[in-house]
Amino acid sequence: MKRPALLLAAAAAAVARYPRALTAPGLWAEDGMEFFQTAYDRPLALGARLVKPYAGALYLYQRAAAELATHAFPLAGAAALFAALALVWQLAPGWWLLSRRGEALPRGKWRLAALALLVLLPNAQETHLCLTNAGWYSPLLVAAIAWTRPPARARARAAEAAVMLLAALTGPLALFVLPLVALARGRAAAKDVRLWAGAVGCAVQLAVLLSSQRLGQGGFAGDYERLLRVLAARHYFAVHAGTGVAARFWPLLTAWRSALNAVPLALLLAWALGRGKSRPAWAIAAGGAAAGLAACLTLDGSLEVFLATPDMGLRYSLPTTWGLAFGELLALARFPAARPRARAVVAAHLLVLAGVAIPGDFVIGGARDTGPAWSDELARALAGAAPGAKVTVPIAPNGWLVTVVAP
Repeated sequence: MKRPALLLAAAAAAVARYPRALTAPGLWAEDGMEFFQTAYDRPLALGARLVKPYAGALYLYQRAAAELATHAFPLAGAAALFAALALVWQLAPGWWLLSRRGEALPRGKWRLAALALLVLLPNAQETHLCLTNAGWYSPLLVAAIAWTRPPARARARAAEAAVMLLAALTGPLALFVLPLVALARGRAAAKDVRLWAGAVGCAVQLAVLLSSQRLGQGGFAGDYERLLRVLAARHYFAVHAGTGVAARFWPLLTAWRSALNAVPLALLLAWALGRGKSRPAWAIAAGGAAAGLAACLTLDGSLEVFLATPDMGLRYSLPTTWGLAFGELLALARFPAARPRARAVVAAHLLVLAGVAIPGDFVIGGARDTGPAWSDELARALAGAAPGAKVTVPIAPNGWLVTVVAP
C-alpha cells in the first residue's frame, strides 16, 4: 500500500479508538480555558498570541489551531476542528516513518509496526486526538524527520525545516530529544538544515523555560526532592496497562512495569556501547526516556498529582513508551544476528505492549468520553441570551469553563 492509503487507514483506526472525536467532539482542559479563550478574547496582537508562553513553554501549533477555530470557522465547529488538527499532528510522524528516504527502519513490516505505535500506544487517555496534549507527539515528529535523508529539492528541504521548527516550538519535549538524535546522526547532522531549524526552535524553548523559571511561571522544578521522587517512583519508565486498577495494587504494578521496561532498555544501551551501528536505537530510546523525565520536571505543579493518583498523569509516559518501543523495533530490525536470548526479551516486551496494554486501553474513556459535547453546550448557553451578553460554556474535565459573547 502507498503512504497516503496507510495513513488514511491509521486515521480510521485512531478515530475508532475515540469515536466521540467524530460524533460528539468536546474541548478538553487547556483546549478551552487557555488556547481557545486566548484566541477568542484577543488580549494581544496575533503574533503575540501565537508565541504566548504557557506553563513555561511555547505551544505554537495549538495557538495557531485556536486562531483558526475562533476566527476562520463557526464557533460550533471549534471542537471538531481541534480534534481533526490533533489527528494530523499525531499521525504526522508517520509521513516520515513511511518515507522512502527513511534511514532508521527497513521497509515493510518494521515501518508498519512503527506507524501502528502512533495509533495504538497504550496509556493515551489524555493524549489521543487531544490538541491540548499534542505537544507530547512533538519529540516523536522530531525523531521521525531527523532519521530521513534530506530531500533533494531546496523547497522540500525548507518545508521540512519549517515542520521541524514548528515541532520544536510545540511543547518543550523536543528540547530533550533533538540533541540525542543529532548526536546519533554524527557528521550528517551538521549538514542537515532541518536539524538546524529544530535547534533554533529548541534554543527558543530553552530561553522561555529559563525565563519562566525566574518569573515563577512554571518551568524547571526548583528542588532536587522532585527529581528523587520521580526516580524512586520510576513512572517515566512505566507503561500503564489500564486506568481501572485498584489503588492498593498500584505500587506492585508500578514495580512490575518498571522492571519490564528497564530490561529491554538496558539491552539497548548495551548494544549502543558494544556496536557502533546501534546509535539510532540508543538515541531514540534514550530520547524517549529523557523526554518522559523532563516532562515531569518541566510541567511544574502536575507532578504531585501524577505520583499520587493512578488515573492522572497518563500523558507523562507517552514519549518514553514510544521511544523505548521504537528503539526496540530498531534493534530487532538492525541486528538479526544478535543473541537469540536478547532478541527474545525485546520481542516479548513488544508482545506485552500489543497483547496486554493495547486491548486494555484501546477505547479512550474516562472524563474525555463522558465530558460535554461542545456544540450542544454552546447552543444551550447561547439560547435566550441577550446580544452582547457573556455566557459560560462547560467543557471537560468537570469544572472547566469557557466564556463567549452571545451574537
